[in-house]
Amino acid sequence: MPNVVKAYETYKEKGLQIIGVSIDTKQDTWKKAVRELGMTWPQMSDLKGWNSAASKVYGVKSIPCNILIDPHGIIVANDLRGDKLQETLREIFVK
Repeated sequence: MPNVVKAYETYKEKGLQIIGVSIDTKQDTWKKAVRELGMTWPQMSDLKGWNSAASKVYGVKSIPCNILIDPHGIIVANDLRGDKLQETLREIFVK
């Protein structure tokens, strides 16, 4: 999560928006993690764990998972990790 927090801090002023979707089943545990990890973007959860609607719709099989959606609603990348996330965002936002 530190890599995603870094990406958000770097690109939020350029238009990067993140919506966190949790697969937790316990609200208190989920909210504590959001605070401790510094995830300041909007968060949501139906508290159904792996049976959550979001994990079914987007085929989430492991966490963390990210799905990069362009302004037109098209998925342009998913499950980017480490430097690859930073490189992809740099390609999108630094022109």
